[in-house]
Amino acid sequence: MNDLKELRIWKISHGKSSTMTKDDHEILLANNLVAVNFSEATRGYTNFKDTPEGGYFYLVRNAKIVLWGQFLTSEITSVPEKLSKEGWTAKRIKKIKVADYLVKRLSENMQGNKHWLPTGQSTVTEVPTKDIEAFEEGILKPVFNLSVANLTEKYPLSNSNNQKNMNNSLNRILYGSPGTGKTYSTVIHALMILEGETYESKNNKDYKDQKNRFDKFKKNGQIEFVTFHQSFSYEDFVEGIRAVTDSGQLSYVIEPGIFKRIADKALNDKDNKKYVLIIDEINRGNMSRIFGELITLIEPNKRLGNDEAITVKLPYSKSNDGHEDFGVPNNLYIIGTMNTADRSLALMDTALRRRFDFIEMMPKPELIIDNDDKKPIQIDGVNIQEMLSVINQRIEALYDREHTIGHAFFMGLKNDSKIDDLANIFKNKILPLLEEYFFEDWEKITKVLGQSNIYEKHEFSKLEPEYSGSAFRKNVDALKEPETYINIYTS
Repeated sequence: MNDLKELRIWKISHGKSSTMTKDDHEILLANNLVAVNFSEATRGYTNFKDTPEGGYFYLVRNAKIVLWGQFLTSEITSVPEKLSKEGWTAKRIKKIKVADYLVKRLSENMQGNKHWLPTGQSTVTEVPTKDIEAFEEGILKPVFNLSVANLTEKYPLSNSNNQKNMNNSLNRILYGSPGTGKTYSTVIHALMILEGETYESKNNKDYKDQKNRFDKFKKNGQIEFVTFHQSFSYEDFVEGIRAVTDSGQLSYVIEPGIFKRIADKALNDKDNKKYVLIIDEINRGNMSRIFGELITLIEPNKRLGNDEAITVKLPYSKSNDGHEDFGVPNNLYIIGTMNTADRSLALMDTALRRRFDFIEMMPKPELIIDNDDKKPIQIDGVNIQEMLSVINQRIEALYDREHTIGHAFFMGLKNDSKIDDLANIFKNKILPLLEEYFFEDWEKITKVLGQSNIYEKHEFSKLEPEYSGSAFRKNVDALKEPETYINIYTS
């Protein structure tokens, strides 16, 4: 269980309709923001300003608990221009769980004068350490189905602000929904390790040049890349016995797998250069079957050269290039990627989760800009950033945040792109993804797409009464009309 002395939780209120409209509230959440309306001289502003990066909060609006989240930064940021009133102060957040829970449903023992309660007369209030257990039993568990014990383990804070210290992380996993640039970012993270710059510095440089340097490291053996799948085995990853023929004679040899090959290179490197193994789709493999005893050896404090270093005899070779036992060196780094829509983070092998730092990569609509003029992309009046934000907000409400849609699907667009380019993305990428998420639940798919009429309801009118009904059909022609996409986010 987390140390209650280190756990910090706030209650944030977005006010009543008279102080913040429903549209204001939705605009803020669509942009991953929470906001308060205080002058800098007030205590409320000070309380809000002092909320730290990584602090948890629950959000209340109009007698409902609507969100559980985490502050991504301690810094104050600007609010969208679309807000109906001025004077709002905002912070960037990570939305963890969306709710629609009436405050009056809380048990009687959660009523009272405590300011951190949803009924308390406060806008920004921290839950005192002595009350966290009461908060857990009265709000966290019944409203969000979470417990204090798994907060930081299940939902680690990960963003660009804490990635700058990731250079020393021996094991990391980039996780997020489809199309958020996880595999793309492995290039940046590998270069961070091998060249020693921060994430922010690397992320702001020419990617084509970075990819060329990445390929050079790969060519000289300092980077290896592998994709896990259901048939991938220990023999592929560590070592196994292979049958070979020589002049018609069959023999069996012990062949090292991709992990052992790069580990041996790192171990035998006299200059102690750094090496990187990238494992794409790490969650698709059977962890115990693939890693075997390595699940212990890759742990940072169990690496060779540390006081708690551990070595083992491998089951096939029994030795390692003359060394009696095998261990994992400190100059070998592991980067994994994980698609949360393919398998939930909560279902990850617990042993693996304890040994990796998790870096969340969620959709960032603000990155959908024209690389030439650095302006948000608009195609025939369709605001791509706003459209994706609204789609993802609805997916979070109807499903969860792990099945949102990434910005990478739209990164190939420009301001001079045609509506047919957008239609092809929807036809070949977005709609199949939604159909997979909401299998045969056409009502929810149409809710995600608003009043776009991409899926139309057709009645079976010429059947016998007992066979009457309806079905949804895809209107492909609608994808060629700009109004279809505009209606997604304006309805």
